Amino acid sequence: MKDKQKHLVAISEEVEEIHIHWGWLEENILPLAKEHANDDKEDLFLYLKIKFEVMAAKVSTDLENAKEVFASLFSLPNEKLITVYNCSLWNNFHRHGQMYITNNYTCFHYPPSNEKITIPFKDITLFQKQSAYGGDNSIVIKTSSQTYTFCNLIDRDKVFSLLDQLWNLAMQRVIQTTENLTTNVLPESTPRYADDFDDEDLGYTLSDSLDTEDLSMSALEKRITNDEFNSIFRLPHEDLLIDQLASLLLKRYSIRGRIYVSPNFASFRSTNSKICVVLPLREVRSIKSVIRVDGKNVIILIAKGRKYSFLVSGFEQVYKNLTEAKQEHASKEAIANSVPEPVQNELPVTLYQHLLSEFSPEYEANQKGQLILWKQYFKRFGKGVCMIEVSTDIRNLVRGGIPDHLRGTLWQYFSGATFKFYSVHPGYYHGLMKKFQDKESKSTEEIEKDLSRSFPYHPYYQTEEGIDALRNVLTTYSWRNAKVGYCQSLNIVCALLLLYVSQQGAFWLLSSLCENMVPENYSKQMIGSVVDQRILEQLVQTHLPQVYQHLSKVKVPLTLITQPWILCLFIGYLPFEITLNILDSFFFEGPTIILAVSLAIFKRVSEKILEQDQPDVILSLLRQRDVLNHPKLLKTAFKFADKISPEQLQKLRISHKSQVIKNLEEDTRWNQIYELQGKTKFGEEELKDLFYRYSLQLSSGSHSGLDYKSYQNIFVQIIPNWQNRSDLVRAAFQHADVAHKEQLDFAEFAISLSTVCKGSSEERIKMCFDLLDTDKDDLLNLQELQLALDGFIRLESQDTSPLKKLGGFVSMILDKDRQENETLVNENEHKINFSRLKQQILDQPLLEEFIYSQLSF
Repeated sequence: MKDKQKHLVAISEEVEEIHIHWGWLEENILPLAKEHANDDKEDLFLYLKIKFEVMAAKVSTDLENAKEVFASLFSLPNEKLITVYNCSLWNNFHRHGQMYITNNYTCFHYPPSNEKITIPFKDITLFQKQSAYGGDNSIVIKTSSQTYTFCNLIDRDKVFSLLDQLWNLAMQRVIQTTENLTTNVLPESTPRYADDFDDEDLGYTLSDSLDTEDLSMSALEKRITNDEFNSIFRLPHEDLLIDQLASLLLKRYSIRGRIYVSPNFASFRSTNSKICVVLPLREVRSIKSVIRVDGKNVIILIAKGRKYSFLVSGFEQVYKNLTEAKQEHASKEAIANSVPEPVQNELPVTLYQHLLSEFSPEYEANQKGQLILWKQYFKRFGKGVCMIEVSTDIRNLVRGGIPDHLRGTLWQYFSGATFKFYSVHPGYYHGLMKKFQDKESKSTEEIEKDLSRSFPYHPYYQTEEGIDALRNVLTTYSWRNAKVGYCQSLNIVCALLLLYVSQQGAFWLLSSLCENMVPENYSKQMIGSVVDQRILEQLVQTHLPQVYQHLSKVKVPLTLITQPWILCLFIGYLPFEITLNILDSFFFEGPTIILAVSLAIFKRVSEKILEQDQPDVILSLLRQRDVLNHPKLLKTAFKFADKISPEQLQKLRISHKSQVIKNLEEDTRWNQIYELQGKTKFGEEELKDLFYRYSLQLSSGSHSGLDYKSYQNIFVQIIPNWQNRSDLVRAAFQHADVAHKEQLDFAEFAISLSTVCKGSSEERIKMCFDLLDTDKDDLLNLQELQLALDGFIRLESQDTSPLKKLGGFVSMILDKDRQENETLVNENEHKINFSRLKQQILDQPLLEEFIYSQLSF
């Protein structure tokens, strides 16, 4: 390569910037160059040249110009361009071009050959980061038929996060569409607060605070940053990050990391991600600024009687944000405190002791040993909501088991339920319960049926007090989250929670479970649980191949056993002593533990499974609690959990979720088509085409049904002659929108087009007549009649030349009608109803010829 022309890679007069560039070279270029030092020099030089060109290339900040280029390249008129990246598409050689990302598509253009690729997000079955020669900064995108490898992405992680965000939004839209098609119309958003509370004053909302219709790059970056922030600290989605800066947490030694400020919390995480602390501003009693001997400013927060000192770069900004957030919090609390707080009926903490008779003889000794270890941790790092969390130490403690009297508190802390409580008014739960007291819904009806089936053998649920507590929590949550409402198995989970926490604690634990930890498991479609079952099957195939092959051979329907495991979190399916340890780890480590325990169960009974060839016998084995009551079960589960990396789980989840949603979409499509056959004039293939058009428009918007703009887009595609008759298209939409909700479900949409596309000439004339009859008196004047017949002619024929004669024929119709109705003598006021219009056409050969013969139908 000595004779090659030299290329300037980077230049700077700032030492810090030079180090940044050099660091990028060391990380991205040198390892690859060394690895392929013996490869063909020409190929290596070409690759490095492209790599540097991509690094140097700057995407135009003129997004408007990029939009024009995108519009000229791709026929996607309804798409909003979000951003453009320089990259290359790898397929035996690099094709350097531009990746265009819109709200629904990832597109790529290769200028030399004008090659264009369009990938709908909803068709993506997998996308992942990849390292390979020619693509060390690569993202692989797969659909059911193609694999695309995009290389040389300078900020690959940022691009990947953006794609992940847009893919998830696309999946949510598909799910929303299928739910709307199944239930026709979603219930209205549930009010979140009791009448006594003023949401505007309190400033708290449960819904997503980021506008889902705003898909600008800045809004998406904000969403990505907030999702990461909320995930790190287990904070509610609506707690939006205000600021974050490099910081030192000053304890016996300095801990380097970052401090994060949000409306309700001050949070810190160490650089190595092993240490974090979350301080609810409600618990912060003072925020002070102190100048050290060395002249540096330190921010000191006092919370729960402990001092937390932070040395922050950018001290003034962080201190300002913290004090302003605290003042805002204080003013909201003052408003909230004016609302009387109802007396809480806290449940006796000893309720769980009724379970102890089922536990092993060693249980009590283990509890005492674990309590000593937990007390040592609390002494060093604090106890309660403001404790410093050292991830490795905490994980080992949790896996060893949480002492019974600490379980309720720590379950709420680890799950994020505690932080949900601190994000809203303290009386939220009781206010919501009071607001909907004695009100009924479909969910409350289902809850009433299941109350007596929840832990019926436990003494507490044989009392009115226990049943009332369970009813209160489940019904109140159903009003909080209308999208979930109530799902069977939540009664089982809630019944166990109430043995360890108060009603309010159980309410917030359910909120964390259904909204954060496994947000799709308890939805109407229960997509998350189906996805987890498929992931579990693949994990069994990977880690226990003999078991998987045997189960496949004898055709065991595993979903019969695994679905209750996933939804009930093993409550009632394993001995309680083991179940409680599982819940300890589940609330701390997340849903991976449920999959790992499932694998451990299959391994535990693997020998017996391989001996059986009857599905019923195998399913019975997996249900025998005494067989599964083994001290090594959890140790095996934790080993499996350590083998399942977050990256692997994300890959599996994307792959299976996309397939589950596609199957759901297909099932919904067939159900809709089947139900509409006979109700419209369309055949099966025509309904399929309409469903495709409907879904395509719905997936590109944020509505739960087809709004007018989307309806108009489809209408003029099918009836181009009505392109200039927006009055009739709008009238057709309003005629179909009987409930006046400004959107149509698929049935309303298809029925509205039935007469337009397939009706007889008489039915079409009647339809046009009705659309212009805005006051519904079955009468049209001269101008309205002319417009109605104009619309009819445009439906019947592509030839619009008869429209030139239309005015004369309309006058002829009205003149004849006026002669036969002597009382209607004023030409300007004369109107005709449909039956007389029809008779005039039939009675006059010339009119009949014009209406029925001249038009080719």
